[in-house]
Amino acid sequence: IVVLVNVVLLLAVHYPFTETARSVFEGFTFAFTIIYVVEMFLKLSALGPFEYFGEPFNVIDSVVTIGSVIQIFLGSASVGAFRILRLLRIVRLVKALRSLHLVVLKAVASFVAVLRFLPVLLLFLFVFTILGSQFF
Repeated sequence: IVVLVNVVLLLAVHYPFTETARSVFEGFTFAFTIIYVVEMFLKLSALGPFEYFGEPFNVIDSVVTIGSVIQIFLGSASVGAFRILRLLRIVRLVKALRSLHLVVLKAVASFVAVLRFLPVLLLFLFVFTILGSQFF
């Protein structure tokens, strides 16, 4: 239920953002981040680091939680960039639906494969950028 309230709060952001709404939003963001940090450390201490990071959903949760902590330390200048990352918390709700859970697991596996291909892609782009700048 905490995840649903957090996602609804993130979706309720509107512009122009009044100073009162900003302070309420930052307060809720801080509270949710504390809840998720406590949950992450409890799961990490209960499962151990190998079992905890062996589950892809725990990796996503930890990345989102660490991103939220970074957002708090950086202040309100980075709210837009990290809000997108925090929307990944809805992935926690995926565990309830088995078929959607499998789809997300396959997407994470394909993302890992894309990360292995990324250096080749960047090298390819770099080479053709140099060639393009030389010829044109």
